[in-house]
Amino acid sequence: MPLFVATCAMRTDIANLNMLQGKQIVTKSIIILITLLAKFGTSFSILMYKKFPKRDGCALALIMCAKGFVEFGSISFMHDNKTFSSDLLSLMWIAIVIIGSVTQVLVKIIFDPSRRYKTYERRTMMHLSSNSNLQILTPIQFPNHVNAVTNLLEASGATGENPIGVHVLHLIKFSGQAAPVFISHDKQKTDISDKCSASENVILSFTRFEAQKWGSVSVNIFTAISTPNLMYEDVCTLALDSSSSIIIMPFHRRWYNNGCVESDDNSSRVLNQMVLDRAPCSVGMLVDRGYKRRSNSLKASGEIMQLNVAMIFLGGNDDREALDADTASWSRVLDTEALRDVKSDRNIRYIEYEANDGPSTTMIIRSMMKDFDLFIVERANNVECQQTTCLDEWVEYPELGVVGDMFAASDVEGKFSVLVVQQQHLTTS
Repeated sequence: MPLFVATCAMRTDIANLNMLQGKQIVTKSIIILITLLAKFGTSFSILMYKKFPKRDGCALALIMCAKGFVEFGSISFMHDNKTFSSDLLSLMWIAIVIIGSVTQVLVKIIFDPSRRYKTYERRTMMHLSSNSNLQILTPIQFPNHVNAVTNLLEASGATGENPIGVHVLHLIKFSGQAAPVFISHDKQKTDISDKCSASENVILSFTRFEAQKWGSVSVNIFTAISTPNLMYEDVCTLALDSSSSIIIMPFHRRWYNNGCVESDDNSSRVLNQMVLDRAPCSVGMLVDRGYKRRSNSLKASGEIMQLNVAMIFLGGNDDREALDADTASWSRVLDTEALRDVKSDRNIRYIEYEANDGPSTTMIIRSMMKDFDLFIVERANNVECQQTTCLDEWVEYPELGVVGDMFAASDVEGKFSVLVVQQQHLTTS
């Protein structure tokens, strides 16, 4: 194809345009423009009739107007048959180049490829129908993510009557000249191929976890091998295909047991930010600083582990989604009035604190950090409220929001995990 275009272009001589008078050039240019507008208008009208989003329809209509190899061949054929003169051939070739260049720029401005992950229906825990099981997607990049995720799933309260589906996606970076690979691990196969041997520990860990839950948790495991800048596509695509209500993304910073920072992985942080911006459902950022494993937090009743969970509620969509994550096995939360139902639940202790500004909120939250194993908070980034006044300028990790960022601070002591919830960004057009 490139050779074909090059040979056709060599037959074009701009000097031939001098053979046309100025009025002729204007007339023929207007005819070309009217033809393009008619084609664009027809394509766009049909797409609007089919209820396409306006931006997507406009981009597709522009692509339909662009000229390509077929037009190159047709023009050259007509010129060989003396249908086109040399001056008209030159004008048509220039028009094709200009139209192709402008169309490419306009499509990039109008069309956002990440919009394919957006949905026109609610995919949140709060809007999950009563006869549907909660579907969770959790990407795994590092070995310590496995324990963090399984501990969170342990605290979800899943039962045989209210089971959950977990889709585990092991993300592996390219090694050498490897090609992108997406693998679905069949539960019926016990052997692990060389291509996915790096996922062996992940597969065995979650398979064992599923077996221990006796039907309350079903696990599907996948492996994706790709470049770091494209991993978000695997995550968002699988979330869309699996009808997940929430994606659990482990935080990029890891801590030692003594509270010191172990590592910061910038590529993992970029992945988290891209998923937050493009996810087709709600997203939960999981900050794991370890569980206390206190003796009074464990009960010798089989394999059951009791955890103290705190949901910090300030109000808003993200908080309602977070509250639904905290009470998924007890009630459905539609708005802040549902807190009245939470107060009457014997498994939940409801406490109200009065905070008039950011500093008072910080003091209250820091006083709670040693009392709970798991915190569930809202992200609510760039949302102003009285309780978080003046705290925005001190946020180190915007992906965690104002409240979640407090738990990832370097001067915080204690062992706990935090789930920072962002409700799905619904597409409106």
